[in-house]
Amino acid sequence: MIKSSQHLFKEGDLACVSSVKNTEEVVDSLHGAIDRYLSAINPTALSEDETRRLSDILIFAINLEHIGDIINKNLAELAAKRIKNQLWLPEGALIEITQMHEKLLDHLHLAVSVLTIQDVGAARRLVAEKDQLRELERTLTLRHFEQLRAGQISGDVSTFQLDVVRDLKRIDGHISALARSLLERSGGLRPSRLA
Repeated sequence: MIKSSQHLFKEGDLACVSSVKNTEEVVDSLHGAIDRYLSAINPTALSEDETRRLSDILIFAINLEHIGDIINKNLAELAAKRIKNQLWLPEGALIEITQMHEKLLDHLHLAVSVLTIQDVGAARRLVAEKDQLRELERTLTLRHFEQLRAGQISGDVSTFQLDVVRDLKRIDGHISALARSLLERSGGLRPSRLA
């Protein structure tokens, strides 16, 4: 869904939106199957490590389902509205959104490494790059406001761009959730980042 959602901002075809939205049903179905499977496991028969592993898998599945929801209910809806209102993003905005999507796909691969082989290095990179994505969102927001003030883009286009960037950042937060758990257990991250 992450990969196919890239096309929502370039294409002018509602069929592309429908295709992405239909994938959400598959994600929901898979999430339900994982929930049923994990809940059938007798927790008293598990070691502490196995219980933690089961928890990590459940957290990962929940976050993937939430990502599907964001793509379906936010990004696809924004794309449908963009097409209906004939809003076209400037080339620079499309490049930025494509770069953010590529980062998300890279982060998803890292998250799978964190889950499957408990890769602490991948977890560290995932958390560090999440902070970079937060800074990118801040930079893009400031730039959009400058462009809006200068009359370089319309308010509708600016709002659309900011909404897309915000939702992509939310997706990244769900992707990196597993890394936090592993880093906290390994002593690489405080349970709370508040000082």
